[in-house]
Amino acid sequence: MCETTKSIQEELHEMNCRLQKVEEYIRRQNMVDPFLFPKMFTPDTEGDFYTTFSREHPRFISCLRELLPTITPGEERLCMMVKLNMTVREIARMLNIDVKSVHTSRARLKRKLLILTNETAMDDWIKNI
Repeated sequence: MCETTKSIQEELHEMNCRLQKVEEYIRRQNMVDPFLFPKMFTPDTEGDFYTTFSREHPRFISCLRELLPTITPGEERLCMMVKLNMTVREIARMLNIDVKSVHTSRARLKRKLLILTNETAMDDWIKNI
């Protein structure tokens, strides 16, 4: 009987550990998911994304455009995703592109922003807009 109880307790402990990992994953997803109706960005969902983002961060896009009048729609979208604390993998998944492509886009945007950021980290600069 004692061994069975220990075995059950060990199993419960292991299940609790797994449950905590799942809960942490869900918490992380919930930080981003309110802005991402579908998991992939398409022309049909672009308007929803911009509308929801603008509701949460009303001045971000206009400030970004004032600071960087030459920003492209793709760079603007990337900045919005950085503002949402999305990882490179999350951005790649949402845009249905390769992670390497996201790194390339980020590098190009960083070169464009270099004059404005005064060597500050690009993500920090974007998040402070």
